[in-house]
Amino acid sequence: MTKKDFVKDFAGYGSATLVQDIPCEECVLGSILQDNSVFDEYRDQLTPTCFYKPQHEEIFKAIYSVRERGETADLITTLAELQKHGTEITPYDITRISGQGIRADIPV
Repeated sequence: MTKKDFVKDFAGYGSATLVQDIPCEECVLGSILQDNSVFDEYRDQLTPTCFYKPQHEEIFKAIYSVRERGETADLITTLAELQKHGTEITPYDITRISGQGIRADIPV
């Protein structure tokens, strides 16, 4: 199953009451952050209420806002949007969800 197929299956449940599946939510958000075309394809089917965990709902709202402005929703732009609205989601939280870990071997 591809990421797009997974998100499509997930989005189909948007109008029903979902059983909590935090790893599934993280996979959907991570897929969107890694490939914005996934969000663009399913933006009409995914809503904030698709997410059980409040932090995931906030991340989705931030991604939605960033994409509505025509920008790329990545770690930086999504985190900036979250901080603009005063959420308490940390860079660690969004990095973990996105699957794009911070590399320790890159010199600063």
